[in-house]
Amino acid sequence: MKKILIALTLCLSLSCIYSCSDKLQESASSEIAETSSETVQESAPDRTVNDYENGILVGQWKNEQTNIMTFNEDGSVDSIMDVSAVMHFTENKTLMLDKNEIASDFINYDGSTLDVSYVNEETGEKIQLLLLERKNKENQDNFNGIYELKGGQLYDSLSANLNTEKSGSSLDLIINDSSCLLYVNNTCSYSQDGDIIDFTGINAPFKTQKHGDCHFVLDGDTLTIINDFDDTKTVFERVK
Repeated sequence: MKKILIALTLCLSLSCIYSCSDKLQESASSEIAETSSETVQESAPDRTVNDYENGILVGQWKNEQTNIMTFNEDGSVDSIMDVSAVMHFTENKTLMLDKNEIASDFINYDGSTLDVSYVNEETGEKIQLLLLERKNKENQDNFNGIYELKGGQLYDSLSANLNTEKSGSSLDLIINDSSCLLYVNNTCSYSQDGDIIDFTGINAPFKTQKHGDCHFVLDGDTLTIINDFDDTKTVFERVK
């Protein structure tokens, strides 16, 4: 089904929140490094320095795209993306991918495993799109619940884009009626020292050249992360 595959591509584009922006910033990093050696030299910051208490960022923060970044006490970062607009289950137990519907005949659910497939229009081959393994035991008589992505074309593509094998990330999907949230567990790592924050890992959301390139400002429940390397600002609101 070509339309379904197009919708699948739309779903996968959500991973560009991490991968595509990283590639652009990596390119910029390379160009700046080649034209000026001064960019990698440590110097006193030309700004107001805030001596925030370590651990002040622990919790969940939402940006204007409704994506959530979770800072954990162990130094890991989890990410949550609302994918309902391009992927959700219906009350008729079908799956909508963008505007394309996969009939319930192609969805098998036994209370612990949710298996979604489709038939290739050209070859007639039945192809697994998504294999989900339920993590919670409550209300197993319907699709609603927390699942780990275990297989299928969608999982393979997301896993490749996020390089889960090297990053150590895992993928969960939370289904709640027509809502679908994609969890990227252990997206990357972070460390905080006063108002300086360093992100590390393949899927780190902010690419920098040196310690101190990223700092943040807190104003009540508003968090602004400033990347001095490329002059970008990203604003989050604390999730209460």
